[in-house]
Amino acid sequence: QTFYDRGARYMTLTWSIASPVGGSSGDDSDGQGLTDAGREIVDTMHRLGMIVDVSHVSDPLFWDAIRYARKPVIASHSSARALTNVPRNMTDAMLKAVAKNGGAVCVNFGPEFLDVDFAAAQQAIWAKAKTLGLGLKDTYLHVRDEVKQLPPVPLDRLLDHIEHIAKVAGVDHVCLGSDFDGVAAAPAGVDDASKLPAITAGLRARGWKPEDVEKILGGNVLRVLAANEPP
Repeated sequence: QTFYDRGARYMTLTWSIASPVGGSSGDDSDGQGLTDAGREIVDTMHRLGMIVDVSHVSDPLFWDAIRYARKPVIASHSSARALTNVPRNMTDAMLKAVAKNGGAVCVNFGPEFLDVDFAAAQQAIWAKAKTLGLGLKDTYLHVRDEVKQLPPVPLDRLLDHIEHIAKVAGVDHVCLGSDFDGVAAAPAGVDDASKLPAITAGLRARGWKPEDVEKILGGNVLRVLAANEPP
């Protein structure tokens, strides 16, 4: 209620560690689904008009949440697991479930979610950093600086994920998640929000119709927001 009163209109059910709502894709709670407290929270979010966000969740929590939700959900910053097999990304079955729910999957711009080689290189950097004896914050800063030195992932990788989600779930169920405040790097040519027109140009060059591009750029998210408004 406090978050809603302050303007929040969606909430991620968990982050990189488990929460009272359920398990995370980022720790050893990956087998944990939606808890009783989680169901109560989802009920309250539906009553208020807050969107349920299924990025970061464990696979069991995703399936519990998508079955329990009575309004469209979003995955606010997740890409396609069929193209880059990392836990944060959505499987094709998940993409279809979000589409059936009426929700949308917003592609994460983080190269580790777009490209398997980049993901492997970043994991190696993390593994080495953990042996340096640094504190948590300094470890993160070290990794961020090292990741920025890796060859950038081309914009086409991001466009591939958008197209895959649109192919599997439908063009009404794909959106932009960016995660600019959370990732250490971004694809070449879209390193900040001022470069977003490059995505429009890239999709148009691939033959996308203007009306479908508009859905991806924000129309689909606006639809989900409206669908979650209380009566």
